[in-house]
Amino acid sequence: MGRQLYGAFPVFREAFDEVCAALDPHLRVPLAAVVFAPEDSADAVLVHETEFTQPGLFAVGVALFRLWESWGVVPGAVVGHSVGEVAAAHVAGVLSLGDAARLVVARGRLMQGCERGGAMASVEASESEVVEVLAGVVGRVSVAGLNGPAQTVVSGDTAAVDVVVGHFAGLGRRTRRLEVSHAFHSPHMDSMLDAYREVVEGCAFGAPGVTVVSTVTGGAVSAAVRARTPRSGSSPSSAIRSPIDAAYAARSAPESVSVPVSAVRRCGEAPAPVSAPARSPARSCAAAGATISQWPRGSGAVRATGEGCQVSS
Repeated sequence: MGRQLYGAFPVFREAFDEVCAALDPHLRVPLAAVVFAPEDSADAVLVHETEFTQPGLFAVGVALFRLWESWGVVPGAVVGHSVGEVAAAHVAGVLSLGDAARLVVARGRLMQGCERGGAMASVEASESEVVEVLAGVVGRVSVAGLNGPAQTVVSGDTAAVDVVVGHFAGLGRRTRRLEVSHAFHSPHMDSMLDAYREVVEGCAFGAPGVTVVSTVTGGAVSAAVRARTPRSGSSPSSAIRSPIDAAYAARSAPESVSVPVSAVRRCGEAPAPVSAPARSPARSCAAAGATISQWPRGSGAVRATGEGCQVSS
């Protein structure tokens, strides 16, 4: 999708290039060389390493925001999932591009250096149901994300995750193993926290120009919270290990947050009109943008986007 958008929309291309220019001094290979590398080449496989995956997601997320912004889509609030929270903080004015780029690259590099292996899985169950099962599981495993009232992600030791998956599969619930290199948002990440905290402490946090909703707390990020960063429970470093509650964040700003349609439906919100999927992701985003750009500026009408057109990943 990023390649198609880059070729189709000058605004996306310019924003992507600007973000790459901020990221590249901190990367061992220029990001565009990885993202746009020929399939099966040595550079192409690097995109599957979180050291490059996270900067790539950040660059695409920010460029998508700028593209939608050029169509007149002005958010009343922003929210991001995992590394997408850094993108949300940047476009809201909390982090400069330079600080956000340094933070994203450090995050990816430090996670890359954490214990490899482990597993992550999504299960059709509420958080309380999963927590009850985890109490009887041996090993390091925890709730990594809350995608909805009945969809929870667990992460940790492979054997422990298998036990959780097996339990809910046995009840006829849907389960899905995630393709990951590490057990993110789990105790497997603990070894990076001190080093990451040092990077966060070197960042300057400004006042947001638009409300930023935290998926750790479920509430708006305030000046008081920013003053406590990074040592408080609402810091960027805490999001490495804390469960990501996408549903809570969506409910906190239901009139203005772009989230997947399916997640909004699971949260009980009526989804906004979205364009039918086109043949390519770039055309889907273009069609959705053309439709939404006709809505009143700042009306708060944008509740949901198509699964392939999220602003933050």
